[in-house]
Amino acid sequence: MAPVPFDGENNNLIPIAYFSVASISSLSLLAFICSDIWRSSTSLSPLSNTRRHESQRRRQVILFAALAVTSFTLVLYYTVMRYMLSYEFWVNHHGSRQEIPNSLPGRSYVPANLEDIPQLGHWFASQSVPLQFYKLIAEGSRRFWWGQQYFAGLIAWSTFVGIEGHRRQLPTLTKLAFLLVAQFVSLSVAQNLFYITMLLKSIPVTSKDALRTPNQSLYITCALLGFFCVADLPLRHGTELFVGPLFGGLVAIPTILGTLPDILPRRLETSHKNVHLAHRSYATVFTTISVFALATHAWFTGTAILDNTPGLQHHHRSIFSWPLRLHTSQPDPSRLQRAETAVTRVLGALGDHPAVNAIGWDVLLSAVSLGVWCIVRGVDVDGMIECGIWPWHQAGANGPAKDLSLKHVSFDRLAKKEDGDNGQVSPTKKARGRPKRTEDSSSNVTKAASKAAQKVGEAASASTGRRRVGKTDAQAHEEDDAEDEDYVPDRFTAAELANLEHEGEHGETEAEAGALAWGLWTLGGLGVATASALGSEVAIA
Repeated sequence: MAPVPFDGENNNLIPIAYFSVASISSLSLLAFICSDIWRSSTSLSPLSNTRRHESQRRRQVILFAALAVTSFTLVLYYTVMRYMLSYEFWVNHHGSRQEIPNSLPGRSYVPANLEDIPQLGHWFASQSVPLQFYKLIAEGSRRFWWGQQYFAGLIAWSTFVGIEGHRRQLPTLTKLAFLLVAQFVSLSVAQNLFYITMLLKSIPVTSKDALRTPNQSLYITCALLGFFCVADLPLRHGTELFVGPLFGGLVAIPTILGTLPDILPRRLETSHKNVHLAHRSYATVFTTISVFALATHAWFTGTAILDNTPGLQHHHRSIFSWPLRLHTSQPDPSRLQRAETAVTRVLGALGDHPAVNAIGWDVLLSAVSLGVWCIVRGVDVDGMIECGIWPWHQAGANGPAKDLSLKHVSFDRLAKKEDGDNGQVSPTKKARGRPKRTEDSSSNVTKAASKAAQKVGEAASASTGRRRVGKTDAQAHEEDDAEDEDYVPDRFTAAELANLEHEGEHGETEAEAGALAWGLWTLGGLGVATASALGSEVAIA
């Protein structure tokens, strides 16, 4: 059998240039982010650079750096394996290898003209290598079960990057670098690097536009469009329209959400009375994102389970035909066994292909990093429930209601009291001559005289050698401090303090928050867990 010649000339420069540009761009983005992290570590404020904070911060930075290195190593390994497997598949099925006549099935050889010259140009053109990764992810319902979690987590995390980066006055170029790493390298790598940036870069006290936030409807509209693009990906698989929803859900919507506070005109922003209300306005945004992510995850989970249940003979990719499947399926008494088989098949997609391995491990490590962040940061559990599950939640059923406004500086009550006192006090005329002696004044004089006599008696008893139990200087100072009244600033100072940005203490670890984050990921997917944890970080800050 003579070798089948290829149409056209092979040009290896195009794939080599593509891989070179992709590698250099990825490494440049990582180097830029690491240099920004290094600059942040050398310019810490004295308040956050104490000895206790320094040792604690060092351990946390090492932990998230190890997670980032692990994620990058796995993604790099599976990316190389994916390209090698793709080229080998193309060589075996597109005429590069010729079957040996009169031999066992499957035996083949490489023609002499192809032994030394890789056909990268033909492979790159015929396989659509830049889009092949996403086509493999959206190919089946059990594969896309992992892919939709990545897209949902990317949308929720991009919103967090835009809000938190604006609060910490990160340059727009730095935020774009984080977003590009999450979109084209690894979501878990970008998350861990951003966590390190948050640990090393505190929120400025005089943050710009602290009382102004983008309109909530803009966030909700962008998130809705993003999840619509994600849901449309499997329907457009195998068509020329596949690029549209992929670009929207992967690049356009996350980039807009990550830079919205910087690019939005002031007329589209909402002004708040204080910083507390500005932070609380984001709770609705993350709750809405969590609802969208939960609906998307439930939809594709049901589709994947039904597509992989034994005994249900169908070729559909939508759960619209759910009643039809149940009606036409063969009766099987072991429903529990069939459900177990379906779940095993869906989870087993993690080993189908290196592309699924890459995105699946990215989702897993993102969930691990999110739980670790909740633990070391001490994220508020009630805030996670409010932003991720139940927006009307305030506190546990067995405990008292928690006033979240106590975490913020507020002197409204004191200012009102001061205004009331100023309205009641009125100047009085001072009468001439000696003031009249009243019963109150005489009683005060009597009390003062008795106290003076008591002090004289104590001094006399001490001089005669009687044993007296005296108070130490420390106890005396404590009593003096207890008797001092609390400092009450005037209303102008109180208003100025209430409008300052601040970052609460996060020294206490919270294992319950990490367990809740992992539980939400198990039940609702990465998008729900990310919106819940990071929404609590922003709205209940």
